[in-house]
Amino acid sequence: SLAFTKLFDSTYQWPNMSAYEEALGRLQGRVDAAPQSSSLLVACYAIDDFGALAGGKFEQAALAQIHRLVQGHKDFAGHDLFVAYESPGRIWLALSSGPIIRTGITLLQDLQTRINESGSIPSHRVDLDVHVSVSFGYATHQVDAISLSELMAACRDRLEKDFSLRNSLDPSQLLPVDI
Repeated sequence: SLAFTKLFDSTYQWPNMSAYEEALGRLQGRVDAAPQSSSLLVACYAIDDFGALAGGKFEQAALAQIHRLVQGHKDFAGHDLFVAYESPGRIWLALSSGPIIRTGITLLQDLQTRINESGSIPSHRVDLDVHVSVSFGYATHQVDAISLSELMAACRDRLEKDFSLRNSLDPSQLLPVDI
């Protein structure tokens, strides 16, 4: 019970960031031992435009939809994958891929496209579809060259860049202009 409480989110029962860091540490060790045959990619999918995320009625449905799309992604077959949740609205992946890193990055970008194209959730109460879309950031682990915190920081930096590109008309992204 104590181990479960420590490693899982209390509301959703999904692995939390403590569990994610443990999984990343183990995957890093495996990659460091055999860099010629495997690589490690860290990815973060952050929900962009889901208005009900901050405590709204559909928050759990939105997150569950993304979890389902991630875990059911057919191209992850044959890869080691760990998925965790960071509040509010961030889903982290650790993907142990092959030696060609760009193949894994393409796979993660394809997943973003899939989430953004099929991420609507039918709401039976109001007869509307609630659309969910995500921004995406990633980082790659190279043998003993980068710490866990640096790896996740690089991923967050890419996530911010992706958000800025995808939401260029968001008022918070605009500079003040004198008229």
